[in-house]
Amino acid sequence: MSSASSPGKLILCGEHAILAGCPAIVLAVTPRVSCRVTPGAEMILNLPGLDAIPYPEESLKKLEEVLTARHQQGLPPSRPHDLLALAALRTAPDWRGTLSYETDLPIGSGMGASAAFLLSTLNALKEEWNMKNLYQQALSLEHLQHGTSSGLDLWASMLGGCWWVEGEAREEIEVLPLPEFQLFHTGTPSATTGECVEQVRSTYPLEHKIWDAFEEVALHTQEALLEGEGDQWNTAIRQNEDLLHTIGVVPEAVHSVLKRIESAGGAGKVCGAGSIRGDAGGVVLVRDTHPELIPPAWTAIPSVPQSTGTQ
Repeated sequence: MSSASSPGKLILCGEHAILAGCPAIVLAVTPRVSCRVTPGAEMILNLPGLDAIPYPEESLKKLEEVLTARHQQGLPPSRPHDLLALAALRTAPDWRGTLSYETDLPIGSGMGASAAFLLSTLNALKEEWNMKNLYQQALSLEHLQHGTSSGLDLWASMLGGCWWVEGEAREEIEVLPLPEFQLFHTGTPSATTGECVEQVRSTYPLEHKIWDAFEEVALHTQEALLEGEGDQWNTAIRQNEDLLHTIGVVPEAVHSVLKRIESAGGAGKVCGAGSIRGDAGGVVLVRDTHPELIPPAWTAIPSVPQSTGTQ
Protein backbone atom coordinates (compact mmCIF):
# COMPACT_ATOMS: atom_id res chain seq x y z
CA MET A 1 0.00 0.00 0.00
CA SER A 2 1.29 3.49 -0.85
CA SER A 3 -0.10 7.00 -0.64
CA ALA A 4 0.47 10.57 -1.80
CA SER A 5 -1.07 13.96 -1.16
CA SER A 6 -1.30 17.24 -3.08
CA PRO A 7 -2.27 20.75 -1.97
CA GLY A 8 -5.00 22.96 -3.33
CA LYS A 9 -4.35 26.33 -4.87
CA LEU A 10 -5.56 29.91 -4.89
CA ILE A 11 -5.43 32.17 -7.94
CA LEU A 12 -4.42 35.61 -6.73
CA CYS A 13 -4.97 37.05 -10.21
CA GLY A 14 -5.33 35.81 -13.76
CA GLU A 15 -8.52 33.71 -13.78
CA HIS A 16 -9.67 33.27 -17.40
CA ALA A 17 -7.12 35.89 -18.50
CA ILE A 18 -4.34 33.30 -18.56
CA LEU A 19 -6.18 31.50 -21.38
CA ALA A 20 -5.98 34.76 -23.35
CA GLY A 21 -2.20 34.89 -22.94
CA CYS A 22 -2.13 37.14 -19.86
CA PRO A 23 0.03 36.40 -16.79
CA ALA A 24 -1.39 34.94 -13.60
CA ILE A 25 -0.24 34.51 -10.01
CA VAL A 26 -1.09 31.26 -8.26
CA LEU A 27 -0.48 30.19 -4.67
CA ALA A 28 -0.51 26.69 -3.18
CA VAL A 29 -2.55 26.53 0.06
CA THR A 30 -2.82 24.12 2.96
CA PRO A 31 -6.02 22.10 2.25
CA ARG A 32 -4.94 18.89 0.51
CA VAL A 33 -6.17 15.76 -1.22
CA SER A 34 -4.65 12.44 -0.19
CA CYS A 35 -4.85 9.17 -2.11
CA ARG A 36 -4.08 5.72 -0.71
CA VAL A 37 -3.79 2.72 -3.02
CA THR A 38 -4.43 -0.86 -1.93
CA PRO A 39 -3.93 -3.73 -4.44
CA GLY A 40 -6.96 -5.90 -5.19
CA ALA A 41 -8.79 -7.92 -7.82
CA GLU A 42 -10.66 -5.00 -9.44
CA MET A 43 -10.48 -1.24 -9.59
CA ILE A 44 -12.59 0.54 -6.97
CA LEU A 45 -12.74 4.23 -6.07
CA ASN A 46 -13.58 5.34 -2.53
CA LEU A 47 -14.42 9.05 -2.68
CA PRO A 48 -15.54 11.31 0.19
CA GLY A 49 -19.31 11.27 0.62
CA LEU A 50 -19.92 8.56 -1.99
CA ASP A 51 -20.41 4.81 -1.94
CA ALA A 52 -17.59 2.69 -3.30
CA ILE A 53 -17.47 2.93 -7.11
CA PRO A 54 -16.42 -0.29 -8.88
CA TYR A 55 -14.97 -0.35 -12.39
CA PRO A 56 -15.59 -3.71 -14.11
CA GLU A 57 -13.02 -4.73 -16.70
CA GLU A 58 -15.41 -4.10 -19.60
CA SER A 59 -15.94 -0.47 -18.55
CA LEU A 60 -12.18 0.04 -18.08
CA LYS A 61 -11.52 -1.16 -21.63
CA LYS A 62 -13.85 1.52 -23.02
CA LEU A 63 -12.94 4.34 -20.66
CA GLU A 64 -10.25 6.05 -22.75
CA GLU A 65 -12.41 5.91 -25.89
CA VAL A 66 -15.52 7.22 -24.13
CA LEU A 67 -13.81 10.16 -22.44
CA THR A 68 -11.91 11.11 -25.59
CA ALA A 69 -15.13 11.07 -27.61
CA ARG A 70 -16.87 13.33 -25.11
CA HIS A 71 -13.92 15.71 -25.17
CA GLN A 72 -14.06 15.90 -28.96
CA GLN A 73 -17.75 16.84 -28.64
CA GLY A 74 -16.88 19.60 -26.17
CA LEU A 75 -18.28 17.64 -23.22
CA PRO A 76 -16.63 16.83 -19.87
CA PRO A 77 -16.84 13.30 -18.43
CA SER A 78 -20.38 12.44 -17.37
CA ARG A 79 -18.82 11.26 -14.11
CA PRO A 80 -15.81 13.40 -13.04
CA HIS A 81 -14.31 10.55 -11.05
CA ASP A 82 -13.83 8.59 -14.30
CA LEU A 83 -10.72 10.76 -14.82
CA LEU A 84 -9.17 9.21 -11.72
CA ALA A 85 -9.77 5.71 -13.05
CA LEU A 86 -8.27 6.78 -16.39
CA ALA A 87 -5.28 8.29 -14.56
CA ALA A 88 -4.72 4.92 -12.92
CA LEU A 89 -5.01 3.08 -16.24
CA ARG A 90 -2.55 5.37 -17.99
CA THR A 91 -0.05 5.18 -15.14
CA ALA A 92 -0.26 1.48 -14.31
CA PRO A 93 -2.33 -0.33 -17.00
CA ASP A 94 -2.23 -3.71 -15.25
CA TRP A 95 -2.74 -2.43 -11.71
CA ARG A 96 -6.02 -3.25 -9.97
CA GLY A 97 -7.10 -2.30 -6.49
CA THR A 98 -8.76 0.40 -4.41
CA LEU A 99 -8.05 4.11 -4.62
CA SER A 100 -9.18 5.78 -1.38
CA TYR A 101 -9.32 9.56 -1.04
CA GLU A 102 -9.58 12.09 1.76
CA THR A 103 -9.70 15.87 1.41
CA ASP A 104 -10.47 19.11 3.22
CA LEU A 105 -10.69 21.02 -0.08
CA PRO A 106 -14.09 22.28 -1.26
CA ILE A 107 -14.93 20.48 -4.51
CA GLY A 108 -15.63 22.36 -7.73
CA SER A 109 -15.16 25.75 -6.12
CA GLY A 110 -11.97 27.27 -7.48
CA MET A 111 -9.32 25.78 -5.22
CA GLY A 112 -7.83 23.26 -7.62
CA ALA A 113 -9.43 20.13 -6.22
CA SER A 114 -9.47 18.31 -9.57
CA ALA A 115 -5.75 18.93 -10.05
CA ALA A 116 -4.97 17.78 -6.52
CA PHE A 117 -7.04 14.60 -6.98
CA LEU A 118 -5.23 13.79 -10.24
CA LEU A 119 -1.73 14.48 -8.92
CA SER A 120 -2.25 12.51 -5.72
CA THR A 121 -3.52 9.58 -7.81
CA LEU A 122 -0.58 9.63 -10.22
CA ASN A 123 1.97 9.87 -7.41
CA ALA A 124 0.36 7.20 -5.26
CA LEU A 125 0.57 4.75 -8.16
CA LYS A 126 4.07 5.65 -9.33
CA GLU A 127 6.77 6.90 -6.98
CA GLU A 128 9.40 7.93 -9.54
CA TRP A 129 8.21 10.62 -11.94
CA ASN A 130 10.11 12.98 -14.16
CA MET A 131 8.46 16.30 -13.25
CA LYS A 132 7.88 17.24 -16.87
CA ASN A 133 6.22 13.90 -17.59
CA LEU A 134 4.08 14.14 -14.46
CA TYR A 135 2.88 17.60 -15.46
CA GLN A 136 2.13 16.59 -19.05
CA GLN A 137 0.26 13.46 -17.97
CA ALA A 138 -1.88 15.39 -15.50
CA LEU A 139 -2.44 18.22 -18.00
CA SER A 140 -3.74 15.84 -20.67
CA LEU A 141 -6.24 14.50 -18.13
CA GLU A 142 -7.29 18.00 -17.07
CA HIS A 143 -8.00 18.88 -20.71
CA LEU A 144 -10.59 16.09 -20.74
CA GLN A 145 -12.31 17.70 -17.75
CA HIS A 146 -12.13 21.41 -18.58
CA GLY A 147 -11.92 21.51 -22.36
CA THR A 148 -8.73 23.55 -22.15
CA SER A 149 -6.68 23.71 -18.97
CA SER A 150 -4.06 26.38 -18.39
CA GLY A 151 -2.12 23.98 -16.15
CA LEU A 152 -2.09 26.67 -13.46
CA ASP A 153 -3.65 24.49 -10.77
CA LEU A 154 -1.39 21.57 -11.57
CA TRP A 155 1.79 23.61 -11.39
CA ALA A 156 1.03 25.07 -7.95
CA SER A 157 -0.18 21.75 -6.56
CA MET A 158 2.84 19.91 -7.93
CA LEU A 159 5.53 22.28 -6.63
CA GLY A 160 3.94 24.36 -3.84
CA GLY A 161 4.81 28.01 -3.25
CA CYS A 162 3.73 31.11 -5.18
CA TRP A 163 4.24 31.41 -8.95
CA TRP A 164 4.10 33.96 -11.74
CA VAL A 165 2.81 32.08 -14.79
CA GLU A 166 2.91 33.58 -18.28
CA GLY A 167 2.55 31.33 -21.29
CA GLU A 168 5.05 28.51 -20.85
CA ALA A 169 7.16 30.57 -18.42
CA ARG A 170 7.04 29.82 -14.69
CA GLU A 171 8.82 32.00 -12.14
CA GLU A 172 8.59 31.47 -8.40
CA ILE A 173 7.74 34.59 -6.41
CA GLU A 174 9.37 34.83 -2.99
CA VAL A 175 6.63 36.79 -1.23
CA LEU A 176 5.84 34.83 1.93
CA PRO A 177 4.43 35.87 4.27
CA LEU A 178 1.67 37.52 2.29
CA PRO A 179 -0.40 40.41 3.63
CA GLU A 180 -3.22 38.89 5.69
CA PHE A 181 -6.32 37.63 3.87
CA GLN A 182 -9.34 35.40 4.47
CA LEU A 183 -11.05 32.81 2.29
CA PHE A 184 -14.76 32.09 2.16
CA HIS A 185 -16.69 29.44 0.28
CA THR A 186 -19.79 31.05 -1.25
CA GLY A 187 -21.18 27.71 -2.43
CA THR A 188 -20.50 25.31 -5.29
CA PRO A 189 -21.04 27.06 -8.64
CA SER A 190 -23.96 25.93 -10.80
CA ALA A 191 -21.76 26.07 -13.92
CA THR A 192 -18.65 24.00 -14.58
CA THR A 193 -15.25 25.52 -15.25
CA GLY A 194 -15.51 24.37 -18.86
CA GLU A 195 -18.84 26.16 -19.33
CA CYS A 196 -17.46 29.39 -17.87
CA VAL A 197 -14.34 29.21 -20.01
CA GLU A 198 -16.34 28.62 -23.19
CA GLN A 199 -18.73 31.53 -22.57
CA VAL A 200 -15.89 33.93 -21.82
CA ARG A 201 -13.97 32.78 -24.89
CA SER A 202 -16.98 33.27 -27.16
CA THR A 203 -17.78 36.73 -25.76
CA TYR A 204 -14.27 38.11 -25.32
CA PRO A 205 -11.91 36.92 -28.11
CA LEU A 206 -8.15 37.02 -27.67
CA GLU A 207 -7.83 40.41 -29.36
CA HIS A 208 -10.32 42.11 -27.01
CA LYS A 209 -8.84 45.08 -25.14
CA ILE A 210 -10.15 43.84 -21.78
CA TRP A 211 -7.22 41.43 -21.60
CA ASP A 212 -4.83 44.38 -21.51
CA ALA A 213 -6.58 45.50 -18.33
CA PHE A 214 -6.21 42.03 -16.81
CA GLU A 215 -2.49 42.06 -17.58
CA GLU A 216 -2.08 45.44 -15.92
CA VAL A 217 -3.81 44.17 -12.78
CA ALA A 218 -1.45 41.18 -12.67
CA LEU A 219 1.56 43.49 -12.78
CA HIS A 220 0.10 45.65 -9.99
CA THR A 221 -0.60 42.55 -7.91
CA GLN A 222 2.95 41.27 -8.32
CA GLU A 223 4.37 44.64 -7.29
CA ALA A 224 2.12 44.83 -4.23
CA LEU A 225 3.04 41.33 -3.08
CA LEU A 226 6.76 41.82 -3.54
CA GLU A 227 6.63 45.06 -1.55
CA GLY A 228 4.25 43.67 1.08
CA GLU A 229 1.97 46.61 0.35
CA GLY A 230 -1.54 45.73 1.56
CA ASP A 231 -3.26 48.90 0.36
CA GLN A 232 -1.89 48.49 -3.15
CA TRP A 233 -2.98 44.86 -3.16
CA ASN A 234 -6.48 45.93 -2.09
CA THR A 235 -6.66 48.25 -5.09
CA ALA A 236 -5.57 45.48 -7.45
CA ILE A 237 -8.09 43.06 -5.90
CA ARG A 238 -10.94 45.53 -6.47
CA GLN A 239 -9.90 46.11 -10.08
CA ASN A 240 -9.60 42.37 -10.65
CA GLU A 241 -13.06 41.69 -9.24
CA ASP A 242 -14.62 44.35 -11.44
CA LEU A 243 -12.99 42.83 -14.52
CA LEU A 244 -14.19 39.33 -13.60
CA HIS A 245 -17.68 40.72 -13.09
CA THR A 246 -17.51 42.42 -16.48
CA ILE A 247 -16.71 39.17 -18.29
CA GLY A 248 -19.69 37.57 -16.55
CA VAL A 249 -18.22 35.02 -14.15
CA VAL A 250 -19.17 36.65 -10.82
CA PRO A 251 -22.79 36.05 -9.76
CA GLU A 252 -24.61 39.23 -8.76
CA ALA A 253 -25.26 37.86 -5.27
CA VAL A 254 -21.52 37.47 -4.71
CA HIS A 255 -20.54 40.71 -6.41
CA SER A 256 -22.96 42.77 -4.29
CA VAL A 257 -21.42 41.42 -1.07
CA LEU A 258 -17.91 42.19 -2.33
CA LYS A 259 -18.99 45.71 -3.23
CA ARG A 260 -20.29 46.25 0.33
CA ILE A 261 -16.94 45.02 1.65
CA GLU A 262 -15.20 47.46 -0.68
CA SER A 263 -17.39 50.33 0.53
CA ALA A 264 -16.31 49.53 4.08
CA GLY A 265 -12.64 49.85 3.11
CA GLY A 266 -11.90 46.22 2.31
CA ALA A 267 -11.45 44.26 -0.89
CA GLY A 268 -12.51 40.90 -2.26
CA LYS A 269 -12.53 38.84 -5.42
CA VAL A 270 -13.58 35.48 -6.79
CA CYS A 271 -10.65 33.05 -6.96
CA GLY A 272 -11.23 30.58 -9.76
CA ALA A 273 -13.56 30.14 -12.70
CA GLY A 274 -16.55 31.66 -10.87
CA SER A 275 -19.95 30.92 -12.36
CA ILE A 276 -22.07 32.13 -15.27
CA ARG A 277 -25.33 31.32 -13.49
CA GLY A 278 -26.76 30.89 -10.01
CA ASP A 279 -25.87 32.70 -6.79
CA ALA A 280 -22.70 30.83 -5.78
CA GLY A 281 -19.27 31.68 -7.12
CA GLY A 282 -17.01 29.20 -5.36
CA VAL A 283 -14.20 30.61 -3.23
CA VAL A 284 -13.57 34.31 -2.64
CA LEU A 285 -10.53 36.05 -1.16
CA VAL A 286 -11.32 38.92 1.22
CA ARG A 287 -9.11 41.50 2.91
CA ASP A 288 -9.83 44.08 5.62
CA THR A 289 -13.51 43.29 6.06
CA HIS A 290 -15.94 43.37 8.99
CA PRO A 291 -17.44 40.01 10.04
CA GLU A 292 -20.99 41.36 9.88
CA LEU A 293 -20.62 41.89 6.13
CA ILE A 294 -20.06 38.18 5.47
CA PRO A 295 -23.33 36.33 4.69
CA PRO A 296 -24.18 33.44 7.05
CA ALA A 297 -24.18 31.06 4.09
CA TRP A 298 -20.52 31.77 3.34
CA THR A 299 -18.18 29.30 5.04
CA ALA A 300 -14.75 30.36 6.25
CA ILE A 301 -11.87 28.23 4.94
CA PRO A 302 -8.82 28.09 7.22
CA SER A 303 -6.01 28.29 4.74
CA VAL A 304 -2.45 29.56 4.67
CA PRO A 305 0.22 29.52 1.95
CA GLN A 306 1.74 26.09 1.38
CA SER A 307 5.40 25.70 0.49
CA THR A 308 5.18 21.92 -0.01
CA GLY A 309 3.77 20.52 -3.24
CA THR A 310 2.78 16.94 -4.09
CA GLN A 311 4.41 14.40 -1.83
